[in-house]
Amino acid sequence: MRIKAADAVLIASPEHNGSMPAALKNVIDWMSRFKPPPFVNMPCAVLSASPGPLGGGRVQYDLRRSMSFVQALIMLQPEVFIAYAPTKFDENGRFTDEVGRQILAQQMTAFDEWIRRIRSAFPVPA
Repeated sequence: MRIKAADAVLIASPEHNGSMPAALKNVIDWMSRFKPPPFVNMPCAVLSASPGPLGGGRVQYDLRRSMSFVQALIMLQPEVFIAYAPTKFDENGRFTDEVGRQILAQQMTAFDEWIRRIRSAFPVPA
C-alpha cells in the first residue's frame, strides 16, 4: 500500500460548509478499515484554503480530529491557513502571496524535521 510505505502524508484541503470535503472524510474512513491501518504512526501535516477570512481553520480542526482517531501523528505548528484564497492565486494557479509563501516554506521545513523525528521513533517496516 502506497500510503503505508510513504514517509509522510501532507493534506491540503479547502473548507466545505465549515468542515472537510465529504470525499476526503470518506477516504479517511475507508482507509481506517485497511489491514494494516495505513495512518498508524504516520507523520502528517495539514494546510487549508478558503475564500473566507478564516482560511480553512474549521477544516483543519476536523481533519486533525479525524486523523488523530486513526492514530496519525499530526504536526501542530506552524499552521498554514490561506484566507481569501481566490485572491492569492494567479490565472495559472500559481500561489502569489509572498507572506503566505514564506509561511508555507516554514511549514515545509518544520514538516521535514517532524518526519525525521517520527521516522526515527517509528521506522517504516521494509
